[in-house]
Amino acid sequence: MRKLALWGLMLAGPVINLGTAFLRAGMFFPTPKLVDFGSFYAGALAFRYGYSPYGWSAEIKTLAVAHGLHLTLPSLNSIPAWPWLLQPITFLSFPVAAWIWLALNFLLLVWCTWKLKEIAGITGATGYTLVFLLTLTFGPVFLTLTLGQTSIFLLALALLVGEKLNVHSKVGHLVAEAGLWVLSVATKAFPIFWLAGICLISGTKRRVIAAVSGILIAFGLSWIVSPSIFRLYVFHYLPGKAGSFASAGFVDDQSLVAWFVRLTQPLQFHVPGISAFSGDVISWKPLIPVTAAAARVAAGAVLVIVGSIVLAQWIRSGRKNSEAFFYVVILLSLLTFPHMERYNFVLVLPPLAWLWKRDRTRLLAATGYLFASMARLTHLWVRVLPSPWGALSTGWGIMSVVLLIAGLCLLGCNSSDFAVKKFDA
Repeated sequence: MRKLALWGLMLAGPVINLGTAFLRAGMFFPTPKLVDFGSFYAGALAFRYGYSPYGWSAEIKTLAVAHGLHLTLPSLNSIPAWPWLLQPITFLSFPVAAWIWLALNFLLLVWCTWKLKEIAGITGATGYTLVFLLTLTFGPVFLTLTLGQTSIFLLALALLVGEKLNVHSKVGHLVAEAGLWVLSVATKAFPIFWLAGICLISGTKRRVIAAVSGILIAFGLSWIVSPSIFRLYVFHYLPGKAGSFASAGFVDDQSLVAWFVRLTQPLQFHVPGISAFSGDVISWKPLIPVTAAAARVAAGAVLVIVGSIVLAQWIRSGRKNSEAFFYVVILLSLLTFPHMERYNFVLVLPPLAWLWKRDRTRLLAATGYLFASMARLTHLWVRVLPSPWGALSTGWGIMSVVLLIAGLCLLGCNSSDFAVKKFDA
């Protein structure tokens, strides 16, 4: 029965991911419609021509159209260093730049898949092919590719740091880590939370230095390239965006705070259909309404409790398995940050691979993969399920993270007791 359940879970997740990937494959043709990469490209154009990248002025929109960018642009949330670094791509037309961006992400994903295969203990060419297909079609990964997001950078950083936490790395390896920290923090702020976990792990002083160096370079570069734009971003733009994210409870937001807001507040939002450029307006009322402030306090209390349990369990285990603990810290960061999009859940892949390597935790890994896959159907659940089930169904990604945290803490910290088997596909 256990093997039947495992194979059932192993089939259900890929079927969901393959289906949603097929529906979104049209986003690449005839030219990639990478809307988030479009905001990076437009921000780089703004820097190149002397405009602020925060808020699309008529001049920036005109420049974008002149360069072949005809998409509706989402706001740019990255620090100023990111669009400044991307200025060279604006010497290419947007369609050409989008194809190059897609190719670079694909190549990085090939490397990430190889590392995931090693962590999972899967051998053979067939095994690598299966892992690559599962990784490529995994909902958050494919969403990253169709939007032109940067989450694969975060995946590469997590793999590079996590696998060899207690290994004395060469200088070149640490330089590569520092470079990935620059790129990752330039586009997303929440990897900064990972520093807490790295600092607690013994034998990682050089990695702390690499991480801090990368973070300081990213923010220092933002200040150097334009102090005025940096001040605008830090003191006005970023606080305003953070406040709107924390209170809106957007349907795709997989942070714990946003989920609690959706569960407790009457909401109305636009839900895309099969095409990302069409959709409907959905409204629902909570079963037990409370104030938004109370929902945020409750979410914060849950995070404090979970974090305390994680730390206590790791200390109790004698601080074994630094890799597993680092992956728990990464998973906690997905819940803690006040706004977390679904594409960032590519970061559940290293914990999934780590749990798959242990024979007794494969069923848990397959369940976590299925839960994360269910999050890819968020818009469907919202459309077909009434309140409050619709709101509950928007938390499948959160449920996946919580399940994996529990597995890594309760089972991973004592994994030396488990059989570690190779899986030869």
